[in-house]
Amino acid sequence: MSLSLSLSLSKLKVADYAAQAVINTVLSHAFPDDPIIGEEDASDLRASSSSSSSTTGGDALCARVVELADDILAQPPLPSFPPSPESESGPTGIGIGGGDGGERAEWGLGRRWGAEALLKAIDRGKYAGGRTGRAFVSSLLVMFFFFDK
Repeated sequence: MSLSLSLSLSKLKVADYAAQAVINTVLSHAFPDDPIIGEEDASDLRASSSSSSSTTGGDALCARVVELADDILAQPPLPSFPPSPESESGPTGIGIGGGDGGERAEWGLGRRWGAEALLKAIDRGKYAGGRTGRAFVSSLLVMFFFFDK
C-alpha cells in the first residue's frame, strides 16, 4: 500500500509540474504582459538537478517533467474539424494555426523548449495577485491527461 501511494504521488508531482510548465509557456507567449498565478515553483527541480550531492531520483523528476512538457509542446497541430475549405493540402490546426507554424509559434507551440525555459515558465506562476487587471491561473486539472504518459 505504501509503495503504491508513493508511486501515485510521484506521478502526481510530475504531472503537476509539467502541466504548469505547458500552461505557463503558452500563456507567456500569448499574453506576455499578463501575470500568472500558479501552484508550483521550480526551486525544488532546480536544486535536485544542479546539486552535486542530489540523488538520481531528483534528477529523474526534473528530467521527466521537462520530457513530458516538451513532448506536449512539440506536438504537431491537430486536424481541423471540419477541415478548412481554404486548405487544398488538407486540414490545418484547430484554432491556432496549421502545419506551417504561424500562430502556433506565437503561442509557444510546435517546438521543444528545454529545461531552463520550462523551469522559468513554471516560476512565472509566482504572481502574488491583486485587485486590478487580468491574471491567469494554471492548474493540474486542465492537463489531467498527463497521468497516463
